Amino acid sequence: MQLNQLQRQVTQASQPESRGSKHMGNVTLQKFEGRDQNPIKFWSLFIQYCTLYRFTESETVGMFPLHVSSTVQDWFYLLEEGVRRNLQRLKEAFLERFQRRNLEYSLQHIKQNQSESVNDYINRILAQTSDSSVPEAILVSMIVGGLRPDLTAIVMPQVPKTHQQFLAAASTAEKTVQMTKAKPIENLTLQVANIASMEDRLSAMLTDKLSSSVAEISAIQAHNNNQSNGPYQRQNYQQRPKTTFQQRNYQRPSSSSCQGCAKSSQDGTSYSLPDVEGNPGSAKLLRPHPKSWKVLKEEAKSESHDETHVTYESYRVVKMNEVTLLLNVVVKFHNLQDIKCDNPNFELTTLIKYGPCVKCIYKCTECKFTSPCVNLFDEIQTSKRVDLTLES
Repeated sequence: MQLNQLQRQVTQASQPESRGSKHMGNVTLQKFEGRDQNPIKFWSLFIQYCTLYRFTESETVGMFPLHVSSTVQDWFYLLEEGVRRNLQRLKEAFLERFQRRNLEYSLQHIKQNQSESVNDYINRILAQTSDSSVPEAILVSMIVGGLRPDLTAIVMPQVPKTHQQFLAAASTAEKTVQMTKAKPIENLTLQVANIASMEDRLSAMLTDKLSSSVAEISAIQAHNNNQSNGPYQRQNYQQRPKTTFQQRNYQRPSSSSCQGCAKSSQDGTSYSLPDVEGNPGSAKLLRPHPKSWKVLKEEAKSESHDETHVTYESYRVVKMNEVTLLLNVVVKFHNLQDIKCDNPNFELTTLIKYGPCVKCIYKCTECKFTSPCVNLFDEIQTSKRVDLTLES
């Protein structure tokens, strides 16, 4: 018989008769696709389906290719005609073809889905391997290996041997993982908003501290100017135009030009030098070194005005990139502490003046955490330490 003739016969039997349909309603049967399905379960459901519609044996055989995939249909039409017409021989051929292959596939692909619970996972594997001859202990070890990584790390050290032991250990591990999961997204959003507001508060506090420092230094400079204009009143002179840092041209003075300006101390690093009122005082005479000046010059050129903010009135230098780094350092060290603090509130406790720059220390008012001292400036690294002592 030709293949197209077989298909026409199957098409004629495709629609079940109305007999008994009043009592059964719309009963459907899922198609058998092949892999990852239990052939014994499908055959049992297929026979029940045909029994409900009161099909004869020949009608049942004709309905078989309508409830399988195209790949299984190709296998069906390659069978001998005697096998295709006999229900018992068709069953034997079907189970022999798909039962062992599906079992081997199931054993090789035991893996828990990401959203699959432990109960659903073990029930699915047991259903797929119900007719296998694999020992229970070996099957359980394969099931443990197919768990999600977070559950495997908890269940595997317990070495379950039976299905009941595995189910008890895996269920406990599943509840443990659920309880230790990260907080909901709304709490994460709240933390992000808290960090953003903290950044605004830190910037505002830093601005206030710098402003007060500017006023303090300006007052000191004004006081010094008033004193210098007392006994040593200078004549009017033409003020030199101010130049930028890059426009100045410095030259290293000779050692002879520094002789007689000050008296060297015993340690050779400090000098006795009278101030404007004639009172003796200590000072350090620093002459620019060619190597260190080259590094300083290159570093100054590499900075852009957008990245560095300079307050000329006080010569207080704050690099804005370091402010962002300060926030990251404070938050990082706060999270690494042993004490749990869900709602940190940081305040500036110490502002250390370091030449024309500043260092900051912050403290959490909730858990009393104190941050390390963070520089708000860059340090220029030189190849070696420069000897700044005065040559004799």
